[in-house]
Amino acid sequence: MTRVGADTIYANNDNRRYCTENGITTCFVRKGPKPKDENTDISTARRIIGTLRSTAMEGSFGNQKQHYSVGRIAARNSRSETLLLFFGIHMANAATLAARQLAIEEKEKQLQKQLA
Repeated sequence: MTRVGADTIYANNDNRRYCTENGITTCFVRKGPKPKDENTDISTARRIIGTLRSTAMEGSFGNQKQHYSVGRIAARNSRSETLLLFFGIHMANAATLAARQLAIEEKEKQLQKQLA
């Protein structure tokens, strides 16, 4: 792995050091003043990595929240909120898997009709 995209909460010193030692490019914002001669390719790569991460990860979660009504959680404490989120996310995964299986079965039926 040569590139990592993560939220800013993960941009701590330990993670920065690990990524630097292993030659991993991150989307973390640099610490300290911006160098005058910073390579534009590196800053462009950071921006692209951050955009891809947020689009793929957070966009997917946001869509699932809206589609499965997880955004309207009526929980009264953190334990029940966690449980409702757990069920909502797993319901979304189960629905995706069921749709894939249904598509495979439909394709097999069409293939059998063509052969008959």
